[in-house]
Amino acid sequence: RWTSKKEEAVWESRIQTTTRLAEVIQAATVRPSVWISASGIGFYGEGGEVLLSEESLAGEDYFARLCVEWEGIARASESSDLRVVCARFGIIIGQGGGALKAMLLPAKSGLSGPLGTGKQWWSWIALPDVVRALVHALEQDAIRGPLNVVAPEPIRQADFQRSLCRALHRPAWIPAPAFGVRLLLGRFADEVLASKRVTPRVLSETGFEWSFPTLESIFGDLFSNTNKGVFLALLGSVALLAAPYGRTPHLIDIARDYSTSPFGLDVMLHAGMHLALVPWLFVALYFRPFKG
Repeated sequence: RWTSKKEEAVWESRIQTTTRLAEVIQAATVRPSVWISASGIGFYGEGGEVLLSEESLAGEDYFARLCVEWEGIARASESSDLRVVCARFGIIIGQGGGALKAMLLPAKSGLSGPLGTGKQWWSWIALPDVVRALVHALEQDAIRGPLNVVAPEPIRQADFQRSLCRALHRPAWIPAPAFGVRLLLGRFADEVLASKRVTPRVLSETGFEWSFPTLESIFGDLFSNTNKGVFLALLGSVALLAAPYGRTPHLIDIARDYSTSPFGLDVMLHAGMHLALVPWLFVALYFRPFKG
C-alpha cells in the first residue's frame, strides 16, 4: 500500500538520484554524449480516450508532478554535446518480477477480473522490447527529449486481464471495485485505475520494430510451459493414489469395494479421495508458469 511515507521515499529516490547524476555529469572532465533518464507514462495523468504522444501535456496528479520534476532535472543538463532522452516506460511485462508478478497470484487462483470499470486504457511493453528500445535510443541521434517506451497496441484493462487469464487457462470474471483497489493500494490505485492510451510515436518514426507487439505474443512466450506444469501435477496425484504403498486401504481396494458394493461410493469415501488430491491440485494451481 502506498502511504504518505512511501510516496515521500519514491519522490526522494527519483529526484535526489537524478539531481546527483546531473551534478556528476556536469562536473565530469569527459562527459557522456547521451544520457537516458528513466521516467514513466504517469507523466500524462488521466488521459481518458485521448491518444497520448510525446507532445501531449502533463497531468496534475502525484505521478504526473513527479515525472515533470524528474524529467526537468535531467533535461536541464542537455547541451550541444549531451543528448538527453527521458524514457517514459509503460507497464513492463517480463519474467521474474515487476507488474506481472503482482498480477499472477490472483490470476492463477482464478480470482481476478476487471479493476474498477475495466474500461481504462493500459499501455504496456515486453521487457525484451524495453531493452531493445533503450539500445535504439542510444544509437539514434534523432531521438532526444521524451520517448514513450510502450508497445504499439494499448489495451483496455479488462481485455488485458482476460488475455492474461486465457494464457493461464483461468477465468477472469471476478471484478475488483474501484474502492477496493484504492483501499488495497492507496495512492498507487490512481495509476492502476487511470486511463493512459499512449502511442510510441518517436519509436515508430525512427524505425523501431517490436519483437512482441501484442499481449498474446509475450504471454505465449512466457507461459508456454503452463500446461506442462498442470499435467505433471495431476499425473503426480494419480501416481500417489495408485502407488503400492503409503495408503490403507489402497486405491485398488477402494475401487474393488466400490464395484461390488450395492450402495456405491459413500460420502466419507468420496470426500477422502478428494482430500488426497488437494495437495497436488494446489501444486498445479501455483506451479511456476514461466517458460523453462
